[in-house]
Amino acid sequence: MRDAAVTRPATIREVDEQMARILGSGPVADAARLHLGSGGARIRARIALDAATKLGLDAQEALSCAVCAELLHNASLIHDDIQDGDRTRRGDEALWVRFGTATALSAGDLMISGANAALAGHPHPSQALLLTHTAIAATIRGQAEDLSAQDAYTTRLRIAAEKSGPLLALPLKLALSAAQSDGLSTADFAARDLAQAYQALDDMADRDDDLAHGSANLCLSLEREGISQAEAVSRLRETARRAIRDAHVHISHLPAATRSSFSGLADRMDRQLKDSSDAA
Repeated sequence: MRDAAVTRPATIREVDEQMARILGSGPVADAARLHLGSGGARIRARIALDAATKLGLDAQEALSCAVCAELLHNASLIHDDIQDGDRTRRGDEALWVRFGTATALSAGDLMISGANAALAGHPHPSQALLLTHTAIAATIRGQAEDLSAQDAYTTRLRIAAEKSGPLLALPLKLALSAAQSDGLSTADFAARDLAQAYQALDDMADRDDDLAHGSANLCLSLEREGISQAEAVSRLRETARRAIRDAHVHISHLPAATRSSFSGLADRMDRQLKDSSDAA
């Protein structure tokens, strides 16, 4: 690990600026930038920047990890909305509704290409490209299964980990790779747990909206299996609680300097779980 004290940390503002530059100009790039400007917590970028700073990476190396992961995440959202037929994203029209399917598909493709371009600033681009491809391929497999899967609760929960886990682990893995640190497999395990916890919490909160729109939802999957709504919510709370606990175990085996970004995310989910329990 390098000396973090001699490096200047990169910022989220720089991530946004570099994403905009990489996308270039033209109608497709404008649509992609509009999507990026519509909101989002930049969770993956923050994970990358936090880990990169703690590992002593310089600002450009940190940005390569953050920009790559954030562009891929947003590309997956655009493509997801098209495949799932979701008409809204972040409280506004989905990109495919606003600009048409062809432009939205191209915007997502441009982001994927831009993510690969961002890795030009990574100190070990060959390994970074392989890690990125592996994460994309796993996400695609998960999405393909999601589109054809039966509504069984255990299947949906597993798919949630397989769809969301790889791109959540990627920013940390890119930073670990840049510093030539260990922990790549552990990051995968922790991210899968976090993805399952997130899905359980999200589906508890969105149960009524998903019912109204005919969307997949873990609560509704359980209810279709003959479980009452109250029992389904209770089971999802236990699923989230167990996943958060397991995530903390995996996080404890990461290199000490890199634990904070994932542990902070797990702690936030734990607070959300307790708030939902108190409100019940």
